[in-house]
Amino acid sequence: MAFTNKDVLIVLGCTNDDSGVLSSLAKERADKAIEVLSKHQIRCVLTGGFGPHFNATTTPHYEYMRHYIEGQLTQPMHFIQGISSANTFEDAQKTSELLSSLDYNNAYVITSDFHAARVGMLFELFCKKRVRLITSITEKNARELIELMQHEIKAISYAAKLNNL
Repeated sequence: MAFTNKDVLIVLGCTNDDSGVLSSLAKERADKAIEVLSKHQIRCVLTGGFGPHFNATTTPHYEYMRHYIEGQLTQPMHFIQGISSANTFEDAQKTSELLSSLDYNNAYVITSDFHAARVGMLFELFCKKRVRLITSITEKNARELIELMQHEIKAISYAAKLNNL
């Protein structure tokens, strides 16, 4: 992919533990962002706030992601803003509000491979411009991956009903 400094990279948050240590899924997404950011000067938005199911600390999840990513980069990250969201629906909704105030060419969203269908649907619903997806590869065993995918099927169905799709 060819990125320009007029593009925006959006990295969706995931989970961290009670000490702020990122989960393997969050690190996989952050590592994919590092891969892009180490080669391209592109603006970056990180998502993830608080919630008992993913971050029970007093620091927004996006700050843990930012610390991890910046610790791996050799040049400064062009960080636009953190989005304090509690779920994927809010990620798409709140990020689209931010994007509507920015002058940008393309928006790229980094998420996990199993999460891409729902992310694509929700960002298409909210964003005026097309959003391109970049996926990290999920390193889970078959049982864990099936559980994650079953959750996605339920969440897609729920989002479709909410939006009369």
